Amino acid sequence: MRSTTSKTDHRFDLPALPVSVVSLDGQVVGTDQPSWLLRSSADGGKLLALKWSRLDDSAILTERARYLVKLFLADKISRKKARTIENDFRMFFRFQGWLQSIHRVSFEWSDLTEGIAQQRSHCSYRYHEANAARLGFDPEEMYKPLLKPLRGVSRSGSSRKWCGRM
Repeated sequence: MRSTTSKTDHRFDLPALPVSVVSLDGQVVGTDQPSWLLRSSADGGKLLALKWSRLDDSAILTERARYLVKLFLADKISRKKARTIENDFRMFFRFQGWLQSIHRVSFEWSDLTEGIAQQRSHCSYRYHEANAARLGFDPEEMYKPLLKPLRGVSRSGSSRKWCGRM
């Protein structure tokens, strides 16, 4: 992660959040702002805003957990495209919403257990199952391959021409 280090204290026992981070395509993202701004492409594109107030509003993720999310995304900005960063941010926001739906009042990453992960996965499966039923098809159809795999014979490396017959 190419960055300039913040002059602020190291929250908790974690490293300081860099003041700015250089993205994969060369954009400088100010991480000391309430919203991190980056473009979907370096030559323009849609302006993407990671509004940290969205995670702070319901504050189910503890202050430390939210800080870890910031460190994670600051690191990832230098290695991934802007849309991926935006999708990851929205995933954390949805995760916090799900925690609220199961009546969690606080969450620290050390609270994450296999049981919580399975419960989240099961809720996601039920959601997709309900949508399939609403659309009028069997949910198991979603998990079948769309196309049969090609079973053609490879002729790579051979001197024979392909005649169009199999």
